[in-house]
Amino acid sequence: MNLFKNVRLNLALNILKKEIKRKRYKHQTIAFKDATQIGLLFNVTSTDDFTQIQEFVSFLKDNAKKVHVIGFIPQGELTTYLLKSSEIDYLTNDHLNWLYIPKKERIQKFTDRPLDILINLSPKMYFPLNYIAAKTRAKFKIGQYDKQATFCYDFMIDNKNNPSLSEFIHQIKHYLLLINNEQTPL
Repeated sequence: MNLFKNVRLNLALNILKKEIKRKRYKHQTIAFKDATQIGLLFNVTSTDDFTQIQEFVSFLKDNAKKVHVIGFIPQGELTTYLLKSSEIDYLTNDHLNWLYIPKKERIQKFTDRPLDILINLSPKMYFPLNYIAAKTRAKFKIGQYDKQATFCYDFMIDNKNNPSLSEFIHQIKHYLLLINNEQTPL
């Protein structure tokens, strides 16, 4: 079973890499203060994770950012705490084809949106989220370091020493506030 899953994922990765090579993607580092449209991707594993994601969305909105969100639920169960948020689009395994590629109608609105920054909050490699990140028209893409997904992101954070979502969000905030900010010389 695992072998079959790995073959499917490798095939999907190769297809995605070929698609990305054909697509001209303009990389651009955007300062957090200049960003207006931010996309978030995340996977849902617990209510605690979901609470932290909601707090991060609030942080972005408090900084005058328009936030667009897609959450992936690998188990496929939309629990009541997830249904509370109408501003989040969700993907489940039912929305994926046999290669784990999200169905176009579920993600096209998100991937076609011109985002300034895209952030994948998933602390683990989930191919459907990396697929969306690679296909999204964001100027600057941030994600967790994964050697198989380096072509998906412009900036990756290696958080393997402390892989918690709260630490990852802390690191993202830290780097977002540092990138491209004008600093006075010492």
